[in-house]
Amino acid sequence: MLETVGEGGLPQDVAEIVGLRVSQINGCRLCVHGHTHNLRKAGASEDRISSVAAWREAPFFDDAERAGLKPAEAMTPPSRSPWAPPGSEKPIATVELKGAAGRRRAPPRSGSR
Repeated sequence: MLETVGEGGLPQDVAEIVGLRVSQINGCRLCVHGHTHNLRKAGASEDRISSVAAWREAPFFDDAERAGLKPAEAMTPPSRSPWAPPGSEKPIATVELKGAAGRRRAPPRSGSR
């Protein structure tokens, strides 16, 4: 993915931010870790890194970064949970949270058996 972004002439720090956001959408933990590591190594603040998923509302991104994030996010389909019904376009978190709501455990019993 970064090879394609790099071919577009984006600065490396912008490419890493875009890569992090796409990796978040794709649900790739290794890629998220790698982009986060690269951003920290380049001196990005924890505020910026932790706000990538909310870049539209966060005050930490400049026009160039927003210009890279917007099309990357628009062109990246959300990951799908293995439990999602065929044809579902819901993000993985939505599907998993709905499933988790139906799997509540009974509270632990107090006292002896």
